Amino acid sequence: MAFRETHTLGDSPCVAFLGSWYASKRPERILEFGKALRRQIPNARVLVIGGGDGLAVLQEEGASWLTLLGPLHGRDKFIALSAASCLAITGIAGLNILDAMAVGLPVLAPRRSDHSPEIAFIEHGVNGYVTQDCMTEMAHQAAVLIPDADRLTVLQQAAKQTAMQLSIANMAQHLLAPVLLELSNAR
Repeated sequence: MAFRETHTLGDSPCVAFLGSWYASKRPERILEFGKALRRQIPNARVLVIGGGDGLAVLQEEGASWLTLLGPLHGRDKFIALSAASCLAITGIAGLNILDAMAVGLPVLAPRRSDHSPEIAFIEHGVNGYVTQDCMTEMAHQAAVLIPDADRLTVLQQAAKQTAMQLSIANMAQHLLAPVLLELSNAR
């Protein structure tokens, strides 16, 4: 694949991060994740898609295993995601879940109370995993999943199937459900 050659990824397993990387989104957690992952899979690489002033923390680290791709859109974003085995999320999950699943990537997300409604699309153990809000634990989950080709394939297929089942009506229902619940509770 030309993308892997261009970014000198070789056959290294990759985990992608996708988002707007502002300091408040704690991009330093990507470093925690990557270091923990590489303790278990020494040739693993981390792809970071997106822009933002928080990327300075990652640039300063200068880690050889870290590939900062900047903001990507459309076809370029999906090519980059396709080079990864899974998508990891450092904080609040959102539409990045749908982007990942559209290319068949299982999603690893931290368990938090402030996720966007899209978190409901992750079925633990089916098309991704929701772990404790700890990058070391999430990296361990990735390190267990990536070398298990059979399990990874099952989760990748389920992720793609989830994306195909998400219609505009289903997405609207998930987005509106918390609002409707709040309104009914307020009465």
